[in-house]
Amino acid sequence: MGFLSGLWGKRVEAIRPQEAYRRLLEDKRVVIVDVRQPVETRAGRVRGRCSSR
Repeated sequence: MGFLSGLWGKRVEAIRPQEAYRRLLEDKRVVIVDVRQPVETRAGRVRGRCSSR
């Protein structure tokens, strides 16, 4: 592991919305963090999310 990769830690895998929802329902340890900009959230919000703002 190089110096820069150590700063950011483990990569986060990309998953489909249906898979994210399934994991959220099945595992209480799962947390969805919505990091979109306010203008992006106008299209819809994720129920049960934590907002970065």
